[in-house]
Amino acid sequence: MIKSVNVGLRSLVLGSKFVLLLFLAYMLPPEDVGLYGLVVATAGYGMMALGLDFYTYANRELLGCRPSSWPTIMRDQAVLYGATYTVGIPLFLLIFHFDVLPWKVAGWFFALLATEHLGQELNRLLIAIGRPLAASVVLFIRSGLWVWAAIGIMWLDPESRRLDVVFGAWVVGATCAILLGAGMLRGLPWRERARRVNWEWIRRGVMVASIFLVATLLFKGLFVFDRFLVRSVAGDELLGVYTFYVTAAMSITAFLDAAVFSFLYPRVVASYRVGEFHRFTRLMRQLWHQTAAVTGVLLLCAAIAIEPVVSIIERPIYGDYVAIFWVLLLGVALYALGLVPHYGLYAFGRDRVIIMSHAAGFAVFLGVSVFATKIWPMEGVAAGLVAGFAVVLAIKLWRYKYWLPRLVDKDEYVGAARVVD
Repeated sequence: MIKSVNVGLRSLVLGSKFVLLLFLAYMLPPEDVGLYGLVVATAGYGMMALGLDFYTYANRELLGCRPSSWPTIMRDQAVLYGATYTVGIPLFLLIFHFDVLPWKVAGWFFALLATEHLGQELNRLLIAIGRPLAASVVLFIRSGLWVWAAIGIMWLDPESRRLDVVFGAWVVGATCAILLGAGMLRGLPWRERARRVNWEWIRRGVMVASIFLVATLLFKGLFVFDRFLVRSVAGDELLGVYTFYVTAAMSITAFLDAAVFSFLYPRVVASYRVGEFHRFTRLMRQLWHQTAAVTGVLLLCAAIAIEPVVSIIERPIYGDYVAIFWVLLLGVALYALGLVPHYGLYAFGRDRVIIMSHAAGFAVFLGVSVFATKIWPMEGVAAGLVAGFAVVLAIKLWRYKYWLPRLVDKDEYVGAARVVD
């Protein structure tokens, strides 16, 4: 029942985002759709820099300790984020100084950067402590509910059909989600938290998380630099077309996360960390099967639906480039399958393998994209994504199969769980 409700809420988020994308493509010129995509992608990239990917360390710690230690971990994590905001926010002004984004969206960029990051961290915490349904409710408010308010306003008032209205509704929705998510954590034993901030734990966590940060920045860089490459070789109008198709294709992964990963990955990591190897291998098989099945169904639905959807937009330029969507769907399939060995390697603590695979994938993406865009501007970037995802999948699968018999067949398991005093 809980899983069904969770998947339902995540599906509403996915549907809301897709409707917003369709509405923007219908109501706004492609140039505005392209700018929307650049702001979203750049803010998403900036969120990773602000968070230092510290959650990869902190959440793994949460999964391995008793609930009475959770408030201490969360408090120390919040202290770190206070420091990164103080140092990092001013540096993001360089984005506008060097005209990466226009100054007219600077206010919205910083508002989205902060509210989305805090909301995302709350979602991750709720999932890590075994409350995926609460996480889905917060996510729906943060990423789904406000969409309908924005669409309603823009539909009723033609003068409001501007990106400012979209960004404003988004900030309000994200802020409400933060307040709700924080309220959901009030029941934790906060009085039992350690009095002093554990700076040594934070330092150690930053060192560990920095490996994931580099890996994530390289991997997620594919979803940022692809847009800037398209803009540089094809212009703002075709950037809007590309943004529409890549966002539609990658939305499949959001549903996959809701239906599969948000439930199974915490159990996969926890089972390995406590030495329950039979349960770990069973959960990994389940992860493989469910990922393949759900991805296959979603890809089929997307392939069937895309042309009727494009016809609704009534802008010929989108129909002229529908072929790029098929290339992007192949990339989505490779991306989704690559997440399975990724979570296995994450459970094993093989962080360097993850960063190596992401570095290789990013290098291949850039190489293929730069070469191919000389012949096919947008299609070349999409081909680069496919090549990058293929390399990441191949390396992660290879190393997962290498480490599986060496780490799971041990007679003894030295627990890595940290208990906060």
